[in-house]
Amino acid sequence: MSTHHILFTADLHGNTKQYEKLFKEAYDKKIDTIIIGGDLLPKDAKSRTIQDQKKFISNTLFTTIVRFNTENKKRDHICNIFLMLGNDDFKANSQFLKENQERKGFSVIHNTCLPLFEDFKIIGYSFVPLTPFKYKDWEKLDADIEHETETRKGFVTEGIQTEGGKIVKKSFDLSERDDTIENDLKKLMELANPRKTILVTHSPPYNTKLDMIRSKDHVGSLAIRSIIEKNQPLISLHGHIHETVEVSGTFKEKIGKTLCLSAGNDHLNPQVHVISLDLYDTESAKRIAI
Repeated sequence: MSTHHILFTADLHGNTKQYEKLFKEAYDKKIDTIIIGGDLLPKDAKSRTIQDQKKFISNTLFTTIVRFNTENKKRDHICNIFLMLGNDDFKANSQFLKENQERKGFSVIHNTCLPLFEDFKIIGYSFVPLTPFKYKDWEKLDADIEHETETRKGFVTEGIQTEGGKIVKKSFDLSERDDTIENDLKKLMELANPRKTILVTHSPPYNTKLDMIRSKDHVGSLAIRSIIEKNQPLISLHGHIHETVEVSGTFKEKIGKTLCLSAGNDHLNPQVHVISLDLYDTESAKRIAI
């Protein structure tokens, strides 16, 4: 019987100790695939600059991955590494990340469909619905305008984003519905057989146990929920809301046949929380603290 063991987490936000624990666990357990679903880089007041996030990519992320791959090669083991940026990571560094993926030994999965194992595919998507925060690089209008004007609350339409290596102002027009999360995901889901697909979105689906903030409001994506309902991928993996598992009391929820999972990781914790699962036995998925 086939097995393929996956470790998934998100929201490490440059916590080097969490990175060390994640990759040590993957090495010790001979994991087949690591997936990091966004918010890779530091966001503290000192390091939240384009240049400092780029330094972290070069000096910590790349170094950690190369060391891990080198040690695995010595014992003839290959572990796939899939990752993508999240809403607290400056988009200005996305090209730098992509340019180094083949040489450093990982794959960037945002807005693409890639082979995972045998006939399984992985689809990644970084954008999240509008938030109350000013950083707008990875924010997009979600689904329909009624949802964003009548159901969701607390978000702001004005902020900043990176463009050409500089920080510029960003403004959203809620009536402009061409460039949405929903439209992007519809195209992506046409690229694979959903029942053989792992969908990785930084945002969780709306109105689930995976998108609850401390007030118990739901802040996930309606478009992501709709895409899951209609396409029924095998698994969906999510981050973004650090406290959701603590608030809701669970890391998983079924939407139809799709098993939706949240790492519920918080970079301020000494431990890193990860989802451990077997591609061929998804129901046995666990959330563990390392």
